[in-house]
Amino acid sequence: MGDGIINLANLGWVVVLGGAVYLVNHLDAVPAQHIETLRNSWGRVTTLPPLFAVVLLWLVARILFALGWQLQLELLLVMIVCNYGVRQTRRAKSRAAQDLRRELTSSTNPSAVLGPHLPEWVTFPSANRVQWLNGVIVSLWPSIVGATETSLRAVMEPLLEKHKPSFLYGFRIKSASIGSVPVVINGMQHHAYGTTETTLDINVSWTAAMDIRLLVRVPGPDVEVIVSDFEMKMTLRVVLGPHIPQWPCFGNMAVSIVNTPDLDFNISAAKISLDAVPGLGSFLDHFIRRILVGMLAYPKSLVIPIVKGYDMKRGLGRGALGTLKLHFLRIDNVASKYSKYKKTPFYCKLALDGQSGKRLRTLSYTGFASPMKDVFTFTLYDNTGTLNVWFAFDVVGSDLHVGQCTVATKVLMETDMDEVELVIVKESDASHARRVAVYVRPEFLAFTAAQRETAVAGPPSATPPRMPSRAYVEGVETGKPPSVPRSRMNTPRSSFCAAAINSGTLFVHVDRANDLKNIETLGTSDPYVLLRIGDSVWKTPYVSDTLNPVFNCDGELAVTNWETDVLRVRLIDKNVTADKLMAELQMPLTKIVQRQEERLSGTFKLDPQGTITFTATFKRHS
Repeated sequence: MGDGIINLANLGWVVVLGGAVYLVNHLDAVPAQHIETLRNSWGRVTTLPPLFAVVLLWLVARILFALGWQLQLELLLVMIVCNYGVRQTRRAKSRAAQDLRRELTSSTNPSAVLGPHLPEWVTFPSANRVQWLNGVIVSLWPSIVGATETSLRAVMEPLLEKHKPSFLYGFRIKSASIGSVPVVINGMQHHAYGTTETTLDINVSWTAAMDIRLLVRVPGPDVEVIVSDFEMKMTLRVVLGPHIPQWPCFGNMAVSIVNTPDLDFNISAAKISLDAVPGLGSFLDHFIRRILVGMLAYPKSLVIPIVKGYDMKRGLGRGALGTLKLHFLRIDNVASKYSKYKKTPFYCKLALDGQSGKRLRTLSYTGFASPMKDVFTFTLYDNTGTLNVWFAFDVVGSDLHVGQCTVATKVLMETDMDEVELVIVKESDASHARRVAVYVRPEFLAFTAAQRETAVAGPPSATPPRMPSRAYVEGVETGKPPSVPRSRMNTPRSSFCAAAINSGTLFVHVDRANDLKNIETLGTSDPYVLLRIGDSVWKTPYVSDTLNPVFNCDGELAVTNWETDVLRVRLIDKNVTADKLMAELQMPLTKIVQRQEERLSGTFKLDPQGTITFTATFKRHS
């Protein structure tokens, strides 16, 4: 009984597993109010089925018991050392790159840094064009350091309180010093767009001797957390506007982040680096990045008023050019090597360069002669993006990916052909032989010129892109002159646009909701907003445990006919089993379109209780 498979310890583990499975399968015996509380708590922790999670937890506990405490301790120490080593190695590489960039920026003799064999772009770097501005920053830096602590307290403390994890009681900034090393501007790009605003893309890097001390309120004594060794490289979009006839000639300054920033910093508590604790350092790292990028990612921005009495219009629809509608027609010219797949379903996937989220997918079709009926629409913010299309056979077990095609959106916008051939090739094939051809019919529906301002100078297509161009970023790193920006953040919507005279896109900014009705038996509702116009749907993330949620989200909805379409706004409670309607509002689009500038902003009453604050702007197709 003691040494074989059948022993008292194993029998005990079997009894524990059986008891846990029995409890999960007989939850009906628990009072209903307690069941709902358990389900809500479970949904906030994981989406796994309870039975599967119980078995998995039992298996992990059984393995740990079999290993013994000594081996567990050894494994934990190995994990800590490996985690710490990997993060320190990554940080060392980043610091070396930052040091090299700083030396190249500040040195008047690049050959002393990189040696005698230098390309021309190092000898004459374009960063010298903004070196004078770096000199201004150096002279102003002591004053900037003195003003920073007050600004950080005013901005960061409410932000940290709003986004703090549930296991923390709160944050307080004890002291904040950004150090004596100033920010370095590596390059600058101006977008000639509009007569009322000036748009600048500024590439900055910073290796700061920062020392920010936070008091974190947790169960028990408060913990002092120190943020130090801060390194940053990103592109900021600064918009100055509106232009006004008094100094400093613009009313506001809006700051946004237009690419994924490179950030590195050290977080320690009680002189112990949190990198040594597996999971915790990574969590805090992700937490800080999510706040920074989420709150300032373009088109969101931090608007700093300069002159009182002037507002700056911001939003997702600012600078949008129009809607690209793509009809999939058929496939042809299938390579002979794929003839055996005549009766195998096929499909296509597509995505605009740099878009976030999943790739869009067509329906599956059987037979090479089968007509395709899929239609996808994309809101374009400039004409310099690229569309990627992939072709695959829907083989049971593992799909057969044939290849892909990349086409410029400018070609699709300007073509007058009834159909365009997309040649699918394999990137790894050096010959780039055609494997299949996908035929599509593009249709570009531009927004009316009255909704967009014309540029003072430069080409009319100089709309500020939603992301800095890859060529611009590479040029900043290498010292080459800036080039024309490329968009990497066009937004796809798989919905339909009909008659061009009455169709368009509704851009919505949802700010907040107040005084909602709590429909939870125990606890507080977790509301989110669902917007719908016909078949076009958009929703915000849900906000936990509040009846006064702040969303601050931007979305867009396709409009088929503004004379008959209705905007439906619903506040819904997020639940583990089924979401429940909390309140709703219906608004004919004519109420928005007939207003000045086809824009409606305000706080609106919900039925049966509560209010919602949002701004809706309609842009019609020409």
